Amino acid sequence: MGDWRGNDTSSAEGAITNNTGIYGFHEGVASFGFRDDGTAFIGRPGYGRLQFDGKESTITSDSFRNNSGGMSLDLDDSKIEMYRPGYSHNANHSIILDAGKSNNPFTIGTNFSVNWDGTLHAENGEFSGNISASYISGTTIEGTTIRGGRLESNSADNKIILDGSF
Repeated sequence: MGDWRGNDTSSAEGAITNNTGIYGFHEGVASFGFRDDGTAFIGRPGYGRLQFDGKESTITSDSFRNNSGGMSLDLDDSKIEMYRPGYSHNANHSIILDAGKSNNPFTIGTNFSVNWDGTLHAENGEFSGNISASYISGTTIEGTTIRGGRLESNSADNKIILDGSF
């Protein structure tokens, strides 16, 4: 379908000659393809192309496949991975939701995660607004001490004492 001038030698387009399927071309470049091996793509290479893999049940962006940000959906394993655009894939620039993990199925970077029971782990976090907790682990929080149901600020500038139980 469309006009293929046969002069594109990129690896993505070169793969067309090795696969049977239905392809569409725009200005000589493959804009979609549905292959007999269960894979497919929609979009021009380098311009938001989506890759579908029917063997692995995944949908990935071109950026993800090129390790430069992007997003991947794994439909069978219930996993969504997102990486900061333009950055190589590493945990510091990621948002991952993985229902197959037994611990911390939701993570943002390396310092924020949520477990199945709702336990939140956040390092170097800043919290504002109304915050309540039924359990706080640890004994010291940035100049604040928790002792026997009593929260005390250790700062000379800002003195606060809260009595009660958590």
